[in-house]
Amino acid sequence: MGRDHDIKEEERRLFRQAVADARKLAQDTASPDRTLPPPVPRQRLRDAEQVVQDMLSDPLDPAELDTGEELLFSRPGVQQAVMRKLRRGQYAIEAELDLHRMTSDIARLSLVEFLTRVRA
Repeated sequence: MGRDHDIKEEERRLFRQAVADARKLAQDTASPDRTLPPPVPRQRLRDAEQVVQDMLSDPLDPAELDTGEELLFSRPGVQQAVMRKLRRGQYAIEAELDLHRMTSDIARLSLVEFLTRVRA
């Protein structure tokens, strides 16, 4: 059977009803002489502190992280050897932040300040 036979008559009627007010566009292609602005690198759009704020702005649900498996993420361009050394603990700790006994709001602010300080 073809695809047209798989669509029920009720679905066809509902579709026609939904698009009843639609009208054909006079032109459906973009103008070929339109010039696009040059792309702007993301680094120029926001400074590093704003990026950190954006990453920490959403509330964290611990249930989303409790997978029982190791969670991994690396930005494009990070070498596999670097990730392997990180997992093995082969880098010395240069700074640390203790978030114990902090509320999530205070911990979030402390983390932003910590990241800003250690990046400087």
